[in-house]
Amino acid sequence: MTDAGYQALGVDLDPVAIRRLAGEGFRVRYGDVTEQEFWAELPLAETRWIVLAVPYGRILLTETDPRGGFLTAIRTHRFGGRVAITARDDDEARHLADGGLVDLILYPFDEAALSAARQIADRDEEHQGLASRGTAA
Repeated sequence: MTDAGYQALGVDLDPVAIRRLAGEGFRVRYGDVTEQEFWAELPLAETRWIVLAVPYGRILLTETDPRGGFLTAIRTHRFGGRVAITARDDDEARHLADGGLVDLILYPFDEAALSAARQIADRDEEHQGLASRGTAA
């Protein structure tokens, strides 16, 4: 995101991950997205997107959803931007999209699988090219 000119802030519950990412130059902070107080501390009125990459079932999404209040919490704290959230499959995506509170569903496992397939194919092509020239890879 920063390469595209966006300012990004990463949030994690893992202090080891926070230290590692901060050491790599990322803007990060420790926080629990399920806590109302956490959202009150952020500049949500100025934020255009929240991208939630927490595994499905690990957080509470709305007050009427048995999983909770994440989406309600961010709207309560004057967040007027858009929300992207990760899903493992279309069934999960349909459930997450119920109520129209999510603007974009991301499929990181699909994207990772496609990227892995491309990398394997590229490496195989490199190997085949070297083998046809009599060089082993």
